[in-house]
Amino acid sequence: MTYLQTGQIYVRVFVEVAMISVIREMIVQPVQVISAGQTEGDFNPVHYGLLLAALLVIGVVYKLVSDPKHNEMAVTPEEKN
Repeated sequence: MTYLQTGQIYVRVFVEVAMISVIREMIVQPVQVISAGQTEGDFNPVHYGLLLAALLVIGVVYKLVSDPKHNEMAVTPEEKN
């Protein structure tokens, strides 16, 4: 809604969407293997490991972006008064 009103997009929202997409893929991949009746050999642990690594990186980026100490939009004590 903020984007429609101001034209600004926040990096934090973009990172949250990326995190949700990776988590969804981590849930869907094993379910697809099981529902297709494929064997254990069809499950690719390297791909799953890369998804876990991507989730870790996105989590670190999210922590850095959402940290109020480094956020330009953070309210300073002077602005609170």
